[in-house]
Amino acid sequence: MDSIIQVLRGLGALAAGVVILPEAFVLVGWSRQQSDLHGAALKVAQESKRPLLTINCPGCPGQNIDLKDLHVVPDRSFGAVFLAKGIENVRDIDSVVSDLYRVADKVFIAVFPKESLLWSIPQKPINIIHSAPPATSYIDYTDSTTGIRRKAVPTTLEG
Repeated sequence: MDSIIQVLRGLGALAAGVVILPEAFVLVGWSRQQSDLHGAALKVAQESKRPLLTINCPGCPGQNIDLKDLHVVPDRSFGAVFLAKGIENVRDIDSVVSDLYRVADKVFIAVFPKESLLWSIPQKPINIIHSAPPATSYIDYTDSTTGIRRKAVPTTLEG
């Protein structure tokens, strides 16, 4: 009986390793993406001789705010903005994209990887992001509640 329990424990540990190890690699990759994007945003801000605005990134260099407070930031007050996380859970992506480009010349967004097991938790993100700044000047996303794929393109200050 003890040997059966040991075998079952061994199989449980193996199964956990099969699940946890790939997830760890995905999350490490996402962390690296965030770090690289933050570094690029910081460089752009320094070159523009204006500050960097970081959103949802406690502890990151730059002025940090919460995404919900973006509307109070004055127009063109930052050289770059870095959004560390949370774009997947925004209901009105079009408005957020326009606000990001309203406050800064360059926008950098870290997108949570779809490969993560965290996508399968009951409270799923509202949007699945396919591409985002700086790779594109818009956010290409699918609303997971409707299945509709859209592009959120920033409006200009003139329009």
